[in-house]
Amino acid sequence: MNNTIIFVFVGRAMKFGIDTTEFQKTLNNIGYEKIVFFRDITKSWYNNGDSYESIQKNITKVLENNFSDNVIFMGSSMGGFGSILFSSIYDRCNSVIAFSPQIQIDPKLVRGWDDRYTKDLKHVEKFLYPRVDHLIKDTIDYQIVIGDQKEDKEQAKLISHHPNVKLTKVHGADHNVPKTLKVRGILDTFLKERIDESIRNRNRW
Repeated sequence: MNNTIIFVFVGRAMKFGIDTTEFQKTLNNIGYEKIVFFRDITKSWYNNGDSYESIQKNITKVLENNFSDNVIFMGSSMGGFGSILFSSIYDRCNSVIAFSPQIQIDPKLVRGWDDRYTKDLKHVEKFLYPRVDHLIKDTIDYQIVIGDQKEDKEQAKLISHHPNVKLTKVHGADHNVPKTLKVRGILDTFLKERIDESIRNRNRW
């Protein structure tokens, strides 16, 4: 029986590129049943203290009640930021799979090269977590997946120099890489390959 736990952090549109239910079915179809979804309903990239604490408590509870020697944090866009952020807290996490993640999000840090979300973040009074590039752990296997969007490439560069960070480019895809993979009919195969690779790399770093 597969005992892998996958924590999935959805994007700003409250889905994983594609409908959340559809994405869960995709993971189920390739053999993964222990899947927990998280949403930052404040759309603050987890910079709302109450939202952050609530998610952290729920992750801790799941890990306390479930044994697994393979724990994966997965996210897309804002959720990719979240997967890196929360994975840094838990020693049991051995893999992060992030699609088009923002690595720095505070408008003061990204001004002039990634202003895509500046308007969406006007409601954030204080950035508790303005960036995640300093949270990369040498015990975790990171798989970063991006398309052709310039800003996503620049974000990925901030962590791509780490030996345990693998960057995969899906040519012809925009920011919503999971949707592109779904349209091409290869999302399930792509996910299985990424997860299988993370399991193989579990004890490498």
